[in-house]
Amino acid sequence: MSSPPAPRPRQRLPRRIATVCLAAACVLWTFVPPSPGWVEARYSRRAYPAIAAFLVRAGDLAPFSLSVMVLAFVLLVGPPAAARSWRRRRAEGASIAGASLGPVEGAATLAVAAYASFILLWGAGYRRERLEGRLGLEERTVEAGDIARWTAGLAGRVAADLPEDAGRDGARALASLRGSLSRLVATWDGAAPALPRRVKRLPAGWLLCFGTSGVTVPFTLEVHVDGGEPEIAFLAVAAHELAHVAGLCGEADADLAAALAGLEADDPYARYATALGLFRRFAAWLPAAERGAARSALPPRAQEDLEAMEDAARRYTVEGLAAAQHAVYHAYLKSQGVKEGMREYSQLVKLLVRAEAEGLARPGREAGREKESG
Repeated sequence: MSSPPAPRPRQRLPRRIATVCLAAACVLWTFVPPSPGWVEARYSRRAYPAIAAFLVRAGDLAPFSLSVMVLAFVLLVGPPAAARSWRRRRAEGASIAGASLGPVEGAATLAVAAYASFILLWGAGYRRERLEGRLGLEERTVEAGDIARWTAGLAGRVAADLPEDAGRDGARALASLRGSLSRLVATWDGAAPALPRRVKRLPAGWLLCFGTSGVTVPFTLEVHVDGGEPEIAFLAVAAHELAHVAGLCGEADADLAAALAGLEADDPYARYATALGLFRRFAAWLPAAERGAARSALPPRAQEDLEAMEDAARRYTVEGLAAAQHAVYHAYLKSQGVKEGMREYSQLVKLLVRAEAEGLARPGREAGREKESG
């Protein structure tokens, strides 16, 4: 039986026109986006919650990463299909250039469709109003006294919430972080966000080799954390990625939401994981001698947890891959309107100090709150 004839150029014309129009719309969105207020009102608070509710439910059905399965399928099926298309066109008498046109056109169409889907399903949220503006965080200079106060306060939180081994229930802590984040975002957006119940661990080193620990896939809203991270770091990374699913695309926004939610979580292990991660960030601003003294003053088990967090990065990070990922992700963030790019990751200390001035955060535990047993 002979194979059906290839589509004529006129038959492909409507598809090509649609692809060009979609590409033009994507370019227009990227370089001439609507106002943050429009995105906030029409997308982030109306369209995105409905999209997230569907995708999150779908992703929670599988205990494994659907995103990895889809990516593997595309990588396994795509190149052979392109090769068969090329050989078929050559057999029909097309030149090498003519035979190559089909696969190239197909790849371009797929790329345009993927980018349009990215914008629709999640990426449009990069253009919403930034959290610091929505919370009214006034600009202020971070002083040495701010760093010292927060470092000491967080050390106190670490000591107060340090759980015994029996109290280190990761599933309970994750549920507490999810609940605290949901309540917090609901106060900002007027409705509780859809958040995944499952945070999916990838094989150890898959992300850490690139110098990162977690990733949220925009097409499925699945949250992934590198399996090489110890549980104490897993919780902090998961909170950040869950904040992304809550509609906070900017890295600084997700960092701030995860920090505020984690410090006020009901579970002491969740609060401990958050406080220890923040202690590490604030202590990095101290002079070396003061930083060493602050770490040495922590309880021995907390020092061990810090060392475990740092050991994972040392064990798995590949410097060349990490540098390349940093450059690519920086360019990606800039293309989405994140002016600071990768520097957003260094903004959390400043944002927390500014949040403290507005009464939205505090370095130490609130008066009268007693340590809960694990």
